[in-house]
Amino acid sequence: MQGQKIDIRSIERKVAWRVMPFILISYFISFLDRSNVGIASLTMNGDVGLSAQAYGFGAGLFSLAFVIFEIPSNYILYHVGARRWIARIMFTWGLVVIGSSLITGPNTFYLSRFLLGVSEAGLVPGVLFYMTGWFTKARFATYTGIFLFSAVIAPVIGNPIGALIMQMDGTLGLHGWQWLFVLEGIPAVILAVALYLWLPDDPKKVGWLTNEEKDLLTATLDREKIERESHRSDTMKSIWTNKNVWLLGAAAAFIYLGFSGMYIFLPQIIKTLGVTGTVSIGLLSSVPLFVLAIGGLVWVRHSDRTRERVWHVVIAGFVGFAGFALAAQASSPLVSMIGITIGAMGIGGAMFTLYAIPPLMLTGGAAAVGFALFNSLANLGNAFGPITVGFLRGWSTDFRLGLMAISLALLVTAVLAAALWRLPMLSRAAVAQHPAE
Repeated sequence: MQGQKIDIRSIERKVAWRVMPFILISYFISFLDRSNVGIASLTMNGDVGLSAQAYGFGAGLFSLAFVIFEIPSNYILYHVGARRWIARIMFTWGLVVIGSSLITGPNTFYLSRFLLGVSEAGLVPGVLFYMTGWFTKARFATYTGIFLFSAVIAPVIGNPIGALIMQMDGTLGLHGWQWLFVLEGIPAVILAVALYLWLPDDPKKVGWLTNEEKDLLTATLDREKIERESHRSDTMKSIWTNKNVWLLGAAAAFIYLGFSGMYIFLPQIIKTLGVTGTVSIGLLSSVPLFVLAIGGLVWVRHSDRTRERVWHVVIAGFVGFAGFALAAQASSPLVSMIGITIGAMGIGGAMFTLYAIPPLMLTGGAAAVGFALFNSLANLGNAFGPITVGFLRGWSTDFRLGLMAISLALLVTAVLAAALWRLPMLSRAAVAQHPAE
């Protein structure tokens, strides 16, 4: 690159084109495999005898497994390497999804969802920890947003595809929902092998960066690490007593309570609004999730441009609160759908920005465990979202109470996030600190 000026922004763009496709596709398939149960439930619940409460409880078990195994998984990842462990995660979850086609009743449904959570535990914090070795904090939020975008866009694409796969009902003697699990589990197994073979471990070991680019990127990342550690030095023990990590995790728990309560039951919510036909429900259920994905990506990019994190989470949380409150009170199906879509947009903005905060608060090897603790708390909310909405559904003839619970969860997220605004490492000046480009 002699004669050309190299800068961090151009290096990160090159890294993004080489590294992010693996990350995006893996998380896309991950979320596709965890959310396809929503479409499957339209006929599976009747076929195997699942009530709304049993379905919600089983869906919640998936995230409870995360809470239990997330930290051990990331501890192992830190010691064996992100590439190897993420590939292992993908391979085992693909096998579990395929095995979910053997569900015969509530107990096997519970087992399949719990095992899926066990096998997938560690993916998100593992990827976030991996990304800190490639991207500077100035644009970490944008790339984190792109990463999360791949997950929430999965149901947008996957729900209509899943609805079409469900039309294979009776082929080779299998139900449509069985074909759904088999055909959407196989790609994870294949991608796991590709990821293990081609995902690079760190910038020093790649051939597509020049020596000058490697030196500049690693020097910048090392300098940022030293800057963070000059303010505090995280240890494995200190993570457990860091009240700000717990506060951030609590905010994530409530945003995910709302998110999981919405997307797991969204096809059934739309069905109660009077929509008929699996394909129509699949298409309509993709609309709020599409808005969530686009809104979240736009909002987190705005957070990067303004170098502000906390108030972006707070404002988005209030938008989500208002949207789902409208949906819960609306007497018109159209107004209810508009409210759900607005609420989904708020969820996306809060969720995407929230995940850009942990790298500003955590340092060193303890960051891997800190990310896992944060994500474990988020998944505690993920677990109770479908359990809460399913329980409230049993108390009423529709999902109004469940929508109100989602609304209140987003209000709590906004309040908890606001409590972080005084932290020095989250100030606009701190976020904006990066080498001149």
